[in-house]
Amino acid sequence: MFTKIIVPLDGSTLSEKALPLAVLLAAEFKTELLLLRVVEDGEYGSSNEARHYLENLEKFLNGQGLPDHQPPYQVRLLVANGSPVEQIVETVQDYKADLIVMSTHGRSGLGRLFSGNVASKVLHEVICPVLLIHPKHEEPTDLSEAFRLITSEIFKKPVLVPLDGSSLAEVALKPALLMAEIYNAPLHLIEVLPPLEELAVESAPLTVGGYFPRGLTSQELKEEALDYLLTVETDRLPPTHHIETHVVQGQPAPEIIRHAHTVNAGLIVMASHTRTGIGRTILGSVTEEVLRKSEVPVLIINRHAGHLEEIKTH
Repeated sequence: MFTKIIVPLDGSTLSEKALPLAVLLAAEFKTELLLLRVVEDGEYGSSNEARHYLENLEKFLNGQGLPDHQPPYQVRLLVANGSPVEQIVETVQDYKADLIVMSTHGRSGLGRLFSGNVASKVLHEVICPVLLIHPKHEEPTDLSEAFRLITSEIFKKPVLVPLDGSSLAEVALKPALLMAEIYNAPLHLIEVLPPLEELAVESAPLTVGGYFPRGLTSQELKEEALDYLLTVETDRLPPTHHIETHVVQGQPAPEIIRHAHTVNAGLIVMASHTRTGIGRTILGSVTEEVLRKSEVPVLIINRHAGHLEEIKTH
C-alpha cells in the first residue's frame, strides 16, 4: 500500500498533468501527497515564488470541489533548489516515499524539469515505483480541465503487464494487482515474442525454458509462452481476479503500445529492467520507448525493489 506519494513540479501546466492521477491515488489510499517544486540553479524566480505557487495549488486541491475527485488525505509542500534529478532522489530518500507520480514533459529552456532524459535518470536512481504520465498534448491546459479529463473511471480499465518469463519482469505483478484491485479491473498479461527473422539467427536465453530451441515453429513457441503466462496466472495471482493472457509476435514496445490501445488499458505496469528479443537486458530501449510513445500512464517498477513486500493488496 502506498503511504507517501511525491509529485515533482516545475511550475508548468505540463508538469501539473500528473496531479489528477496522483490526487486520485492519494484519496484512494488515504496517502500523504508531497508536492515538490524544484527550482533549478539559474532559474528565473525565487524560493518564495515557488512556495506561493505550491500554496495556490494546495488551495485549488482542497477548495475547488473537483468533479469525481476527493481532496488529498494530507498535502505537504516542499521546495528544493538544485538539480531536479538529485532533488527528487533526495526527497524520496528523506521522506521514505513509496511512489513518484510525474509528467514526462515540462518547460523547455531554464527550469526544464521533465524530459525523457530527466525521467530516465530518475528511474535509474530511485528504488520506489515511478508512475509517468505522457501528456497527449504538449500545449498548456487549464488545471481544472486536466482534472475533468482524468477521473476515477481510469481505475476501471484493464491493467496491462508485459512479461518475458524472467523474474526481473515479474516484479511488476504485485503492484499491477494492487492497482487492478482498486475497482476490480481486469488484469491483462502479455508476452511479446521476437519476430521470426530474429529467431532464425539467434539462440539465447529468452522466456520459457531458458532457451528457444532452433527448429520450433512459431505456433509451438506461442504455445510455450502461453503455458508460461497461464502458470503465472495460476501460481502468482488470486483465482478470484479476472485475468486475461495474450501472446503476440513482433517488436516489444510497439506491440505493448498497440495492445494497450486495443484493450483500452488504463495503465501499463512494467519492470524497468527486463529482456527484449532474445535475452537482451533493457532500460534504455523497450521501457523508454513505451514511455515516449504511449498515451496510457505507465507505472515503472525498479528491479532493485525486489518483490516489493511493502506493497500489499487489499
